Amino acid sequence: MAGRLLKVILAGVSEYEGEVIRERIKAGIAKAKAQGKRWGGRQVGHRTRLTGKKLTAVDALLKEGTAKAEIARQLNISERSVYRAVELIARS
Repeated sequence: MAGRLLKVILAGVSEYEGEVIRERIKAGIAKAKAQGKRWGGRQVGHRTRLTGKKLTAVDALLKEGTAKAEIARQLNISERSVYRAVELIARS
């Protein structure tokens, strides 16, 4: 009997705690929106790392037979960016 009572009390406390957390989150989001902050998506002023110069460099290094991982290290871009550059070069 006492175990069930304790279980009900703890469940109630847990539910209350969840409500308090949700209220604080909603208040924080409302405050951030009021201050004009935004989140998610690309940041304003974020530069793309795969520029035209790097595309030509990737093309030249590939023609030399350099490995894609090595190209990524040399140009300070991810391997995925190298593969994306290969796709762009193949399309053009």
